[in-house]
Amino acid sequence: PIELKVGISSMKGLKNGQLLIESGNKSEAEIICQNINKKCEGELEALMSMKRKPKIIIFNTPEEITLENVVDALTTQNEQLENGKQIMRPIREFKDKNNNRNIIMEISAEQRNRILGKKIKLGWNICNWEDSIMITRCYKCSKFNHRAQDCKGIQTCPNCAGNHTLKECQAQKANYKCINCSNYKKFNKDSITDENHSALDKNCPCYQAAIKWYQLNTDY
Repeated sequence: PIELKVGISSMKGLKNGQLLIESGNKSEAEIICQNINKKCEGELEALMSMKRKPKIIIFNTPEEITLENVVDALTTQNEQLENGKQIMRPIREFKDKNNNRNIIMEISAEQRNRILGKKIKLGWNICNWEDSIMITRCYKCSKFNHRAQDCKGIQTCPNCAGNHTLKECQAQKANYKCINCSNYKKFNKDSITDENHSALDKNCPCYQAAIKWYQLNTDY
């Protein structure tokens, strides 16, 4: 790094045997990749990490629109999307509490920008949409960025931070304690972060930070 005149923010070994190197900016990351590939050709390969494509939720989609035909419908009925059939990818469909069908789509940043502030035509419906922010949360330890089946932590209640499941929790709202905010305060002594809330609270500072990190790593 000294010879290359770049700064290394962090290095982390991943489960798949790869090494994640974080640098200060994109140009420094490019210099690191170029030099690794030049000096270690045949032994190591360095790749720039790419930002994820945006995902959107299309609300109140008609029954006749399925995951199989939604791309054709979108590109046929919406001129802003007509040339993007190869880029779009349906993720899943689901029904909300009002039994309305919604579809999550992966699209390009360019397509998203074209439909900003506009509604989407689907069949006979004019549909609203918004960005889909998918934060992975572990329902065992209540932390982020992994799932329960991969968790090596201990069972932690999201409401009170006790060593039991959410179903077993008997804590009153006044006694709630967020395990994520509590851990943050341990390592940031000067923090005034409030920890007296459930880890499931959408206004939780740590949850909001996870959303911001997701957005920063999405190609909007």
